[in-house]
Amino acid sequence: MQYSLWLLSDIAATNSQFKKFLSMLTNHLTILSDINDTVYTTPVCRLEVTSKLELMALKEAIQSLVNDAGFDCLLKPTSEADVTPKLLIMDMDSTLVQAETIDQIAKHAGIMSEVAAITESAMRGELDFTQSLLKRVSMLNGIAEAELTEVHDALPLTTGAETLIRGANAHDCYTVLVSGGFTYFAQPVADRIGIREVHANTLEFANGRLTGRVTGAIVDAEYKKNTLEQLLVERGIKRQETIAIGDGANDLLMLGAAGTGIAFHGKPKVQAESKAALNVFGLDALNWWLGW
Repeated sequence: MQYSLWLLSDIAATNSQFKKFLSMLTNHLTILSDINDTVYTTPVCRLEVTSKLELMALKEAIQSLVNDAGFDCLLKPTSEADVTPKLLIMDMDSTLVQAETIDQIAKHAGIMSEVAAITESAMRGELDFTQSLLKRVSMLNGIAEAELTEVHDALPLTTGAETLIRGANAHDCYTVLVSGGFTYFAQPVADRIGIREVHANTLEFANGRLTGRVTGAIVDAEYKKNTLEQLLVERGIKRQETIAIGDGANDLLMLGAAGTGIAFHGKPKVQAESKAALNVFGLDALNWWLGW
């Protein structure tokens, strides 16, 4: 199968590290095109990959390059290179915003270390997400809503988030936020930057304080994947016209179901199982790639 390799970088593509990488590729892959060393919004080259093992080796080589050289690369089947995205669906915590919101709530309660340890383990895929979420939320019982407002006001958007969403909306790409976090934070963030649809968990309040429970369906990995599948049907979108972005194990099914699933500064398990990964640049690197 033919793949196109994109370089996402603000340094010259003739950088010695990149030349070394391309030299390594030629040792075990057939490069089908001349090396493009001047334009960052078109593929650097096309590659022939003959097996899943070869593709895995290529992904590992790209990851090593990213770690050593300080730029990102993306692979995509050449047959899909000119597909116009019609759906962008993404996670929120540690993807759209640079924080895990439940950990920030716990910080106000003085139990951040305990809650953050559970969060990290769940995002690595070591714990059942739903059970870990219910456990963490139960630890927040009694926290005043005013403290959540402080958390919301302090949430930092990921670099390039607004640029990515603005580009998607300008190119008629439907934008969806699907978060294992909470609507209390997700909806205002989405409204602020123009995301059109939001799915997240709903915290329960009583007398202005958290009860330690959530209401409604839990937004877990299956929910995220099912949301993507439902949107394909509802909006008449082809799978190859979808981009999904996430960082944790809870995003893996969604990333796998998308035409292009991107691990964004993801956990090792997520990077290993995703079709593509961004580890250096912000979300606006995808605007370079998509020509937005």
